[in-house]
Amino acid sequence: MSKIKFLKTEDSELEPQFESIKDEVKSKLTSLKESTTDTDTLNRVEETITKVDSETYNKLSFFKLKGLNESL
Repeated sequence: MSKIKFLKTEDSELEPQFESIKDEVKSKLTSLKESTTDTDTLNRVEETITKVDSETYNKLSFFKLKGLNESL
């Protein structure tokens, strides 16, 4: 999706996608947490899960979360 199209997309269409991406990111982070033993990594993953959990929808949050999901 191009940036212009993304910005023009209605929030009512993006918000359900945001929740879906949020669940997917939390699932990936939980799997990562279970597969690592490094304390620093575990702490960062925990912090990230907490932050993702507390995120509320807006286009900037959507964009950041989508990027995180693609990089995991």
